[in-house]
Amino acid sequence: MPGTIIHKSGSLLNSLVNRNLCTLSGIFLSKHPYKPKTREIIHPHMTPPEYLTPSGCFSAKTNGLQQYIPKNYYRIKWIESMRSGEYLGEDYPWNLLPNWKYWKKRKYNVTYNEIPWFISKIKGVSYYQRLNVWMVQWVENGVHRIRRFRCAFGILQAKLAAEQFRKNLEESGRVDNRKSERQLRMDYIQKREERILRKKKYSKISKGQF
Repeated sequence: MPGTIIHKSGSLLNSLVNRNLCTLSGIFLSKHPYKPKTREIIHPHMTPPEYLTPSGCFSAKTNGLQQYIPKNYYRIKWIESMRSGEYLGEDYPWNLLPNWKYWKKRKYNVTYNEIPWFISKIKGVSYYQRLNVWMVQWVENGVHRIRRFRCAFGILQAKLAAEQFRKNLEESGRVDNRKSERQLRMDYIQKREERILRKKKYSKISKGQF
């Protein structure tokens, strides 16, 4: 019996010596060798209002030599984090729990993104899961128009293409409520002859000449 124990202990020692340091650390230090699946937490994101001035918390500078903290900075920051979805860490919301052993030994991993992949910051760009397309919608000269971008070659690639297309539309003045003063003036000059012709027709109709 003692010889058997010595033989087993010797074989165990030889097996441990032949292993590398990582394997030894895995044997003695790893209490949970099973790595569970990663859970994706989708935090609600809302685009900020377009025609309002940005909040004062975005202009604050809390680091460096020249610091600037506006009035009610922490309250405004707390409100903005609740409204728009502030990045609170990869392990949010479980990273807010106390640093006890009970929470450190949990058997799940968490990933958290600032903005979900199916939401776009650009206005008029939305994802339709049933059709598996990114759709761009805009109004041009009073006509509602739609263009679809299929996700056959990649969802994120289609998203970038849709956002770039929307930006090109706004820069070229094809969106009614996104035109600059120069673009509005050019449209007014181009439609001058049409307005004059309409005015002549209306004057003849009102006089009973037609």
